[in-house]
Amino acid sequence: DYTNQKHGNVFSYFFSQNAIKRVYSNTLSIPVDPLPSSNKAPAFIGTLTNLIAKIEPAHSRVGQGMLLTLTLSGQGDLESINMVALQNIPEGLAWYESQKTTQVDKAQPGHAIHRMEYIVQGLQPGDYTIPPQEIFYFDDIQRVYKTIKTTTLP
Repeated sequence: DYTNQKHGNVFSYFFSQNAIKRVYSNTLSIPVDPLPSSNKAPAFIGTLTNLIAKIEPAHSRVGQGMLLTLTLSGQGDLESINMVALQNIPEGLAWYESQKTTQVDKAQPGHAIHRMEYIVQGLQPGDYTIPPQEIFYFDDIQRVYKTIKTTTLP
């Protein structure tokens, strides 16, 4: 619905009758297939090509924060990926979500790079290893569920 206003002079702005018109569009039919059944919900629907984990600095003191970054690349709405919970972090380490960013991958048209940052703190002295982190997703090109993993961080 919209209002059709006709104004010939200054007085017509105050005393004119506005006609309400209705416009219709054609009907669109969009078939949407359900995802195949799965025991867990995917974190993403699209195509992921890479998942890299990095922590800086590699060594720290008790209580000092380190920045753990998970970097994803692929196709689809990567910006919609929520911060994933870090998995199997050893006792003696605490972690906190920090921020996420998404940008266009200039090296690959149609691809994006999605970064999730976490603060990791050593609560007790020791040598810790951060196990591979993984993301479960539905590959919309191959039409199957997949899991993408990082390497272990020493």
